[in-house]
Amino acid sequence: MLNVKSNFDNSNPGSLEEWNNNLAKCINANIFSTWEWGEYKNVGWKLERLAFYNGDHFVGMIQILFKKMGPFKLGWSSSGINLVNYSYLEEIVEALSQHYDLKKAIIRINFFDEAIGDNQFYIDAVSAFRSPVVSINSGYTIRFDLNNYANSPKTYSSNNRYYLGKAVKNNLHFEVAPFTPKEFCEIHNSMASLKDLNHLEVREDDLAKLHNLFSEQLFVAKVSHAEEMLAMCAVIRWRNKAYYFLAGANENGRKLSASFLMVNKLIDYLKLAGVEEFDFGGITPFKQSAIGVNRFKIGFNGRIIRYAGERDLTANKFLYWGFNLLLRFKKIG
Repeated sequence: MLNVKSNFDNSNPGSLEEWNNNLAKCINANIFSTWEWGEYKNVGWKLERLAFYNGDHFVGMIQILFKKMGPFKLGWSSSGINLVNYSYLEEIVEALSQHYDLKKAIIRINFFDEAIGDNQFYIDAVSAFRSPVVSINSGYTIRFDLNNYANSPKTYSSNNRYYLGKAVKNNLHFEVAPFTPKEFCEIHNSMASLKDLNHLEVREDDLAKLHNLFSEQLFVAKVSHAEEMLAMCAVIRWRNKAYYFLAGANENGRKLSASFLMVNKLIDYLKLAGVEEFDFGGITPFKQSAIGVNRFKIGFNGRIIRYAGERDLTANKFLYWGFNLLLRFKKIG
């Protein structure tokens, strides 16, 4: 049986460094596994971090947000189980099952691992996992291996080549700059208003918290014309990985195709900065409203990645069905 360490919190000096250093050893590390992201999401939920050891040898970790509902604990791990080798997955799940009373708890685990080969096999082989009835995420993204990616418009879709060409002719200015919550809110919420998607608006205080946690790891790429800001995206970098967090463009930005130039130049910047993996964020084949976003993101010729996806861990079948029913009617949040 693996040893479980659970005292990772701000009251213990060195916890942040130990957590993120362990994460760097994992073969499937992601932004959502970082200490900083856990602190960012630790609002209205109780954050718990577990690390697993084979003797003194670190083998895996998980970050879980819990919410109490009566006698039950509802858990959400957006980062999945991070590990040094998939052969430890079964033992990690067994240790999780011993650590929590799964007759009174359910944990939804979201695996960002690509659904191929060993990854998928070892995840599917865990008999304790249940496939969810209702999923939270689409299960798809666009990912760039920047060591082997030639960022050439020749490889883009005809749609992206066309709009990038228009943007270049418009003599737009691209730059990478420090993140400023107020400035980013203005451009992002302008986009949400233009598209009549007010539910996507972001709050300045929320982004200020994110900035305080990630500091210079959170930055923006932006495009302007004649001193008018047209488009902007927020990027989180963690070691050799970068994640496209949020973006927005105002009406003139859309007319001048600013976002096409922004992403084209951002990829060049990340490659020169030593980033090896760039995650362009979610796409979905399941929503008609996402067709435009899908076309835009896919058009830069990154790899479409299907994740291994979500799994439920519980020993209570009634809790399993109840939890999925709550998700169906959006009663958890």
